Amino acid sequence: MHGAFLVDLSLRGERHSKVLEAFVDTDAGITADGCAAISRDLSTRLDHENLIQGRYNLVVSSPGLDRPLKQFRQYPKNVGRNLKVRYRSAEEVRTVVGRLVEVREENIGLEERGKEEILIPLDSILESKVEIEFGHSRNK
Repeated sequence: MHGAFLVDLSLRGERHSKVLEAFVDTDAGITADGCAAISRDLSTRLDHENLIQGRYNLVVSSPGLDRPLKQFRQYPKNVGRNLKVRYRSAEEVRTVVGRLVEVREENIGLEERGKEEILIPLDSILESKVEIEFGHSRNK
């Protein structure tokens, strides 16, 4: 829909105060106008199909930098940014913070400050988030 893909979806609340949150993105990034257009179209479809019983509020937004990366498609546009990645390595869970330097079909490459690049298999990632940097250029 509108060239966007679904990153995450959640339905919360109770009978009369349900909130359906749809987090959407595009490969180039989603705009507020894009979210509004998707919201209008999605609301019409949901109402037509009667998929949610009772009243609900629909919120369509970008995932934002504070939300974990959920889809492979989110990684390429974050090359050059620092990521905090929690992943399973053998029998332990590790956490690493490093600059995302490459994205491949099976893994991502992170460069820790002062260390060699490490490759992390995508299927071992438990959670990854962009680390927000203030006052620094993205491609340093």
